[in-house]
Amino acid sequence: MELKVCNLSGHLINTAVDRQEKAGSHVVEWDGRDDEGKQVSSEIYFYCLKAGAYKGIKKRVVSR
Repeated sequence: MELKVCNLSGHLINTAVDRQEKAGSHVVEWDGRDDEGKQVSSEIYFYCLKAGAYKGIKKRVVSR
């Protein structure tokens, strides 16, 4: 399973998950920080999930 967070420009902000998981439901929380541990600014972000044959993109609004 791979879960990445990107900004509106398509730049990678955070790799929240990048590991093998067993089939089933999983919960992942993104703490609103980039890969360097800095808090991200208010903006729209996209999170991209790849799990097996599934690929999906959703948006998330961060408001501070």
